[in-house]
Amino acid sequence: MKRILVTAVLLLLAGVAVAQKPAGDRNVLGAPVYYDTLGNVRGSKASSEGKVTLPKHHYFNKLSNDYNSMFLEIDGWFGGDIALGGSFTWLPERWGFYGKGLLGARSNYFAAGPALRLSGYGGGLDWHLYGGVVISSRLGGELGLRMALPKWRGSSFCWESLSIGVAQVGRRTFFTCGMSLGLFAATATAAFLWW
Repeated sequence: MKRILVTAVLLLLAGVAVAQKPAGDRNVLGAPVYYDTLGNVRGSKASSEGKVTLPKHHYFNKLSNDYNSMFLEIDGWFGGDIALGGSFTWLPERWGFYGKGLLGARSNYFAAGPALRLSGYGGGLDWHLYGGVVISSRLGGELGLRMALPKWRGSSFCWESLSIGVAQVGRRTFFTCGMSLGLFAATATAAFLWW
């Protein structure tokens, strides 16, 4: 089972590395930028808030302009054990890290590792791939995918995200899921009102 999990992780990481080749409209030095007679960047658009959106190839673009950089989620692991806890991810641009801690019925679990943003400039949803080492009574590994909404009102903290994944610790296999604080509060309120 460990060989299958390690092979799956390596294949996913190789696929992500191949998919991250630079787009044709960007290069290291930056694509040429053209200005109109009023001094505005050609291809830029003014939003209803007066904020100017630069074209995708503009060298001032940063992923942090479109996406959040901090993610806090309530996590649950189900399968070989039932565990509840929380996770924190810091992802300022393309690469970052995550860590989580969970209290289980049989054991406690701690996981940490790198996080990779799969979304590019000006995309809609923010997609992440994360994976790391799990420490418990035995060592293990975790691999997951997160979906988050883009940046809202200039805050770098994300209130709307969902994550799913799989973890293997010793002979125990887990289905992992998480949701951000905003979604958790909305779900808990709806459940309370329904009850």
